[in-house]
Amino acid sequence: MQNKTANRQASLRSKSVTTLPVRLVSLILGSLLPGALLAATELEVEQSGRIKAARANGLRMPCRIDLRVVAPGWRKKTGLESAVQTRYHRSDQGRQWEGRLPFDDKMFTYTVLVGEAVDDAVPVTVSVTAQDRVDLEGVYLFVEVPAHRFQGGSGRVEDPDNVVHAVTLPLRQSGEPRLMEESGSRAVLTDVGGREELRLNFRENRWIYLQDDRRWSSATFALYTPLHEGGTTAGQTVTSTFDIEFVAPEDGQPAVITIEPGQAQFPFEGFGGNYCFELDSAVTAFNRQTLRSAWVRMEMSLYMWEPENDNKDAGTINWIAFEKNDIAESPLRRELTLMRDFEQDGARLCLSIWHLPAWMYGGPRKPLWTLKRRLKPDMWDEVAESLGAFLLYAKHKYDVEPELISFNEPDLGVYTYLDLTEHREALIRLGSHLRDLKLSTKILIGDTGSARTIEYAEGHDDSVLAHAGALAFHTWKSDMDDYAKWRALATRLKLPLYVTEAGVDAGAHRTPWKLDAPHYALDELRLYQELLRVARPQGVMYWQFAPDYRLAVAHHGVARGGTRHAFMKHFCNLTPSPGIGYWSESSSEHVQASVFADGATNPTGIVVHVANYGAKRPVTVSGIPSSIRRLIPVVSTSRKRFSTQTPLTVVNGRVSTELPAESMVSLTSPAFLTTD
Repeated sequence: MQNKTANRQASLRSKSVTTLPVRLVSLILGSLLPGALLAATELEVEQSGRIKAARANGLRMPCRIDLRVVAPGWRKKTGLESAVQTRYHRSDQGRQWEGRLPFDDKMFTYTVLVGEAVDDAVPVTVSVTAQDRVDLEGVYLFVEVPAHRFQGGSGRVEDPDNVVHAVTLPLRQSGEPRLMEESGSRAVLTDVGGREELRLNFRENRWIYLQDDRRWSSATFALYTPLHEGGTTAGQTVTSTFDIEFVAPEDGQPAVITIEPGQAQFPFEGFGGNYCFELDSAVTAFNRQTLRSAWVRMEMSLYMWEPENDNKDAGTINWIAFEKNDIAESPLRRELTLMRDFEQDGARLCLSIWHLPAWMYGGPRKPLWTLKRRLKPDMWDEVAESLGAFLLYAKHKYDVEPELISFNEPDLGVYTYLDLTEHREALIRLGSHLRDLKLSTKILIGDTGSARTIEYAEGHDDSVLAHAGALAFHTWKSDMDDYAKWRALATRLKLPLYVTEAGVDAGAHRTPWKLDAPHYALDELRLYQELLRVARPQGVMYWQFAPDYRLAVAHHGVARGGTRHAFMKHFCNLTPSPGIGYWSESSSEHVQASVFADGATNPTGIVVHVANYGAKRPVTVSGIPSSIRRLIPVVSTSRKRFSTQTPLTVVNGRVSTELPAESMVSLTSPAFLTTD
């Protein structure tokens, strides 16, 4: 290997690589990392076992740490995103993921074991076993980091002889993408500001490569090392253990939040959530009792309402056939009763269709939870009849009349897939039918599984818009650019915009350990703050208040909420609904705020929801309307939940307090505390 790469290494060193003693580099890095404290590293891990981020001191470093099987000549590589039959379990050694990794017509099995942090670093053991004889370039460990955070920073490899090989990460890609090829036992990537480092410590000396992936239109730098080179025999196992350490400064600098009431105000109807499954659980009851919902989204279970066709005439409702399905203690009865209870509590209802009756779908009958099922083309009249009968029955029997209806995630087919033409057909057919029945319920345009598929809400003319009550999207696999596009579309169409499913991981019910991790609560908090700042929706509904995304956990029938429940309680119970959203700015990238009042000018009440993602710090809020004289801090952390503090006096529109580390603090007018 050394002979093979000697000439290339010499060429690389002549360009940008420097060799320095380890002690000198350590002194230099000590000056580049002011305030850096070695807080224990925490790793975010996906369902497959692929690591997606590292955290320390409340800061998050996106990264992708992956196992990849590579074909000869690098013509193909397969990583953990292709894993199947994945499983997770805890053991005395830590958290373990395992699965199968297909490679052409061959198969590998693998495990990823993440241990507990030792000396601020997390030990990780990976293992790959070939089930067949396979010709390969090799099996590799890849570490990818975002180029925009590391361009201008550095990469280095340290070897056992106390020599460091270092290279500057270029601002833009040009020429040879291979930046470094060195032998060592430690690899370090330092960000452009010299403040954050991602370190990998190996238990043995190995060849380590660093390349600029922007050559291949991927906005990352990649550090990789072979765990095994060449082909494998059947039953051959490759194993490696290494430590991951994320070093970040504990930034406790003061933050200033400036409220600007005259800018970008938007009407806000309130927070709420989805109550779609497991309606009879103790967790569902607990969330309903403790979280005030201005909006509630529920399933319209037409598959239970009309399991068999009521008759052969879609224009005539056979009420006897429908009513016989509303049986005492049945899931359908529970659903209708809960709808009634929510409306009596003052919540506004949105109903969505997940499953249609099996007889409405094309092809052979399939299990209920089959994705992307397609409607028979001649079934639209039957769908309209079933939906109309459900709404009429709910109105006259249960005094329920929802404001909005939709198909859930038609773009993804969860569980009924509609292409753009079918989605438009649904909006026109169902909207016209509701009008003919003289129901006040309106159609919801979109309700897409991702904000990226905005085409489901675009291009509609008056034949659709005449029946539309609002636009809506879900947050899965979306970003702020997507949110901004929906905001612009809603403004252009003059329709309300709702987030009907808000959450950071649609698959979290399959990886329940995530829901208890401190970083997951902070990720949800950040998501809400960014939605409110960029999308400016009129309502946000969390997915979901049932136990599979557990804001609370039940033991022996008694439910108790955790940190995520406390954060949600801030939003749901302290925000005026209806209210007005105010614009605000923060001086710190680690602090975000959303502001709501009960009026646009001279409000009688206001709440400032402040999220602190990092270390403890003081905060000053300025621009508070002159009509507000006193604010009460309500504080939630992983240890303190919805704790009311001593009131603060507002002086000249300003108030100051302290934000605990990784916390949510709501500064609220006393009147908003009456709902607990």
